[in-house]
Amino acid sequence: MSLIKKFLKNTGLKFFSKEEFIVVSLIFAVVVTVTLINMQASLMRARDSTRRGDMGGVSNALGEFYEDFGFFPPSEDGKIKYCKGDNFEEVVEQMQGDTQFDKDKFFEGLRACEWGQDSFVDLTGERKEPYLVKMPLDPYTEKGVLYNYVSNTRLFQIYTHLEEGEDAIGYNLGITQRELSCGEKTCNYGRSFAQTPLDMSLEEYEALLEKERLESLGQ
Repeated sequence: MSLIKKFLKNTGLKFFSKEEFIVVSLIFAVVVTVTLINMQASLMRARDSTRRGDMGGVSNALGEFYEDFGFFPPSEDGKIKYCKGDNFEEVVEQMQGDTQFDKDKFFEGLRACEWGQDSFVDLTGERKEPYLVKMPLDPYTEKGVLYNYVSNTRLFQIYTHLEEGEDAIGYNLGITQRELSCGEKTCNYGRSFAQTPLDMSLEEYEALLEKERLESLGQ
């Protein structure tokens, strides 16, 4: 008799029968599966919460920038174009003799700020505190998911993709139907300036505002 069998005999313990072993294994597998599913769902909700927080933080920073300058930074490739380009100092020097600030000329010395790398600061140096110490980065950037900033300097929209989809807090079907790119995913949540809608382009919205203005004048 083996040592294991002698031990079980002396202690009164028994091996599981084949049927009992199958049942226990199934129960264990179900518990592990449910635990993993709940853990994945919690992590997904946490990532979506981070994305909503990032959208709010960027939106607030852009609002502060607008209060200081009266316009929003332009957009380029879904990014905020307000970091110093290689020719920034040259452009600023050329503007020294200008009697009025030409923002379009100023923009020529700028490049798009990289998400997760660059700071969003006042390039004139008048404001000491940065608008954003570091541009936020989507939690799944390594999987190709990106934030998408759109601006014509008068208005802005900023979008992200929420993993929870229709069940996510703030999910916007209108944004989804626009099929905007948030990297490898379709945007479905966003923030914007004032009453700027998120389910239409800035050009469409400004055309609508102009139409309403003309109608109010009876034209």
